[in-house]
Amino acid sequence: MSDQTALYHASVYSNGVPIEEGIFTFPKLKAVISLTAPKTHKVTPGDILRTVTDRDGTFEMNGWRIKTSKISLTDQL
Repeated sequence: MSDQTALYHASVYSNGVPIEEGIFTFPKLKAVISLTAPKTHKVTPGDILRTVTDRDGTFEMNGWRIKTSKISLTDQL
């Protein structure tokens, strides 16, 4: 499970067009995913959130893409 106080750098794209980019708290990242991710029955926004917060990387689906990296304490110094 992810740390609710962690910070994440995220870039969100729809069909190659950037729609969100910045530093997000866990709750804000959750809101961005819920608002922008394609709606499907097989993959929920919660599934995407768990995937992108458990490890750094990219998740792509139906022309929508999110790239995330967790900001560690050493990055903040």
